[in-house]
Amino acid sequence: MFSTAACTANYNAEPGPDCQALFQPRQALQKDAQPMNELQEIRIPALAVRQGKSRCLYSFALDGKKISEFATISRIKRSKAGKIEGYQRPEVVSHIREIRTYLESDDPMIPNALVIAFDDRVRFEAGGESDEGAATPGSLIIPIDPTLDDTDKPGWVVDGQQRLAAIREADIDEFPICVIGFIAGDATEQTEQFILVNSTKPLPKGLIYELLPTTGARLPTLLERRRFPAHLLARLNTEENSPLMGMIHTPTVPEGIIKDNSVLKMLEHSLSDGVPKHDNPILSSDLHGLPPNILNLLRPSRRPVSRRCWRRCLALGTHQPRSSATRMEAEER
Repeated sequence: MFSTAACTANYNAEPGPDCQALFQPRQALQKDAQPMNELQEIRIPALAVRQGKSRCLYSFALDGKKISEFATISRIKRSKAGKIEGYQRPEVVSHIREIRTYLESDDPMIPNALVIAFDDRVRFEAGGESDEGAATPGSLIIPIDPTLDDTDKPGWVVDGQQRLAAIREADIDEFPICVIGFIAGDATEQTEQFILVNSTKPLPKGLIYELLPTTGARLPTLLERRRFPAHLLARLNTEENSPLMGMIHTPTVPEGIIKDNSVLKMLEHSLSDGVPKHDNPILSSDLHGLPPNILNLLRPSRRPVSRRCWRRCLALGTHQPRSSATRMEAEER
């Protein structure tokens, strides 16, 4: 979620054009506004947060199933002239299905906010100031017109389309979601924010896998499938009776010489395709009830293997002999 910065009228810097209207009296806003005819408006309690010299963010929460009434998705495509239009990728059905399943569970929570860009039809009416002056409370006023095409709606989803799709399809009555909004001058600014939001560096896989055994909540299918192998990997790497103690390279054991992902895949395949499930005590135990000698099932040899031997084995495994003669030499070492 975005970190907040102050957005009050008494800042030293002069508010930019998209911030100035926020602090006009309500009468002035109504006077300048165009007649709404049959259009409807929704008023959402929100905080106006000022960042930089001329930027304002609006933080609010709303039932995710209602967001499509005023916001849409700008799909990336090329015009007949070959010009790029839009920026969002197509929906990822498998990802949406995962989120939907989670939303339909007993106690779901999505802490990260959606990001929506609005045009100048959306306005904010200040309703006071907070004690610390970090943000201005008030109401965000969004016009709604059921007759408008999607391309004419006042909001565009910059980040969170998969979450929105999952909320839309989930078999639940409602799901309030946090939203960060901002006024965008044009599609170029929306695209810039889309790139910035989605270009952050993801967490290293090794860190995620090392944290998996400490979790208990329902996770996406891939992580759920790897949680148990990750638990076994941790035991192999940390328990004194393990043949691989301290040998697997992880964020907490950086001196390890065997890649954690290689061991994780080996364990995953062994659990799914190795010993039949009904004969495998590993699969019939939970994470906290494993028998003390469980590592014996994974022990390649009763004889200790030195780091030097492991390095030689790994070196042989990563280099293909050029001929049968060199292959035989490698096997004899």
